[in-house]
Amino acid sequence: MLEAVTAVQSAVGELLDYESGATEVGVSVAEIFEHRRGVCQDYAHVALAAYRSLGLPARYVSGYLYARDSSSGELPTDDAELVVATHAWVEVAISGHGWWGLDPTNQLLAGSATSRSATVGTTKTSHRCVACTTATPNPAAPRSSSR
Repeated sequence: MLEAVTAVQSAVGELLDYESGATEVGVSVAEIFEHRRGVCQDYAHVALAAYRSLGLPARYVSGYLYARDSSSGELPTDDAELVVATHAWVEVAISGHGWWGLDPTNQLLAGSATSRSATVGTTKTSHRCVACTTATPNPAAPRSSSR
């Protein structure tokens, strides 16, 4: 099962091109597939649809990304200024392992670079990803956040 979970994340990353402003809230998964571009909420929705089509329990998560660069999710290794921005990812229930947070936009496991603010079980929400359009440096932000 772990191989299927990571294969979906990789496939979503290969399928979509990240393009700020490419979509709006309310775009269907079919439209995302058609245009093959989007922002974090679109990556999360495509991954969510794929996991659910495989019969895996999955949910949409919105929260914050703490990184040196919001487009890569790369964590700083020194005293570099952090970017804190809203972000979206998914969690998949894996038997014997609990809920795994997966960030298909940045191809990372969600955790130390993310902080959850809402978890929803619906396929689509009204989340608007600020990180997809702008990011505000916040030197006072915590270096990591427990989930």
